[in-house]
Amino acid sequence: MKDRILFVDDDQSLLMGLRRMLRNMRTEWDMEFTGNGAQALELLAQKKFDVIVSDMRMPGMDGWELLSRVQEQYPHIIRIIFSGHCAQELVLKSIGNTHQFLAKPCRPELLTAVIRRSCALRDRLAVAPLQDLISRMEVIPSLPSLYQKLMDEVTSPDGSLRNAGRIIAEDPGMSAKILQLINSSFFGLPRQIATPAEAVTLLGFNTIKDLVLNVKIFTQFEQNTAAQLKLEAVGSHCIRTGCLAGKIAAHEGLAKEAVEDTTTAGLLHDLGKLILAANFPKEYNAVLNLSRTENIPIQEAEKKEFGVAHPEVGAYLLGLWGLPDSIISAVALHHNSWECFLEGIQPVTAVAGADILDHTDGDNPGLEQDRNRFFELDLQKRLHMPDKFADWTELQ
Repeated sequence: MKDRILFVDDDQSLLMGLRRMLRNMRTEWDMEFTGNGAQALELLAQKKFDVIVSDMRMPGMDGWELLSRVQEQYPHIIRIIFSGHCAQELVLKSIGNTHQFLAKPCRPELLTAVIRRSCALRDRLAVAPLQDLISRMEVIPSLPSLYQKLMDEVTSPDGSLRNAGRIIAEDPGMSAKILQLINSSFFGLPRQIATPAEAVTLLGFNTIKDLVLNVKIFTQFEQNTAAQLKLEAVGSHCIRTGCLAGKIAAHEGLAKEAVEDTTTAGLLHDLGKLILAANFPKEYNAVLNLSRTENIPIQEAEKKEFGVAHPEVGAYLLGLWGLPDSIISAVALHHNSWECFLEGIQPVTAVAGADILDHTDGDNPGLEQDRNRFFELDLQKRLHMPDKFADWTELQ
């Protein structure tokens, strides 16, 4: 079945250009083109679409209002802004209800790749209720202690960019959202940014302050969310995993960019746990109980309860937000790293190894099963490097 794509722009010449530019995609997509938000909503009420690509500045209903209504009424639809010059406040305002922001002019292959990638990620997460939930998400709740620290930092007369960056880089949810923003083509950067610290530096203190206080790009977990999931312990584990994964990548001679991607992927690897726990606290407590009583890995208990596990959930959202592919792959496969088709040690290998090394049997039932699979299927069978665990243990 073809994916259905809706393009919305008040510039008729641009719509005609899009028709010509994407003519070769007709075998893969069913495409419709309309000139304003009201017409777009009429089409959405009549037909099922998978992706909407909208201009930002349009008379009557602008792109932000249109995508806000799409998010509310049709949360399964992937939402992309495709716009020319916009004031920064409009871009910051749209970051909540938009999955990606593409700037005009845009190479045809980039636009095509973004849409294809988003549809492919959606197809991997085959559980429809979770697709709707994640597609609707504007923010990922932050750890309460770090959220309060950041609020104190940006409201303090002595607040500093360095301290704000350090706080954000310790929180998976904040880090993911900042990386989504900085990697939007609005900023026109020549490369993808993979580290939260660099993203914060590029945005600057005033922008961070505006995002926190006015745009409210961050929120914190409710205190009663997934009471059995120790949120601060998950956050600490993510920080340690990211640090160790980066050390492993450097130890194995990966390039500087790959080391940075690996470190960030380690920080974000359990993002899906936080998403599931925040939105389904009762069900996630059942997951934790099932994992303990049957002594099975947490991801297996999640699949029994939700039909999908936290690596796929986290990777799906990060993919929709346009983060680098190497980070998405490492998050998606950190419990199945042997499925990586690339030769040699990759970021996903380092993240998977670091995750196992940092866990203990007490905080992760079924850890021995995870460890054995990683050793036998990845280190021994795929890489033919059975001694690596001993090397990496010394890096802790």
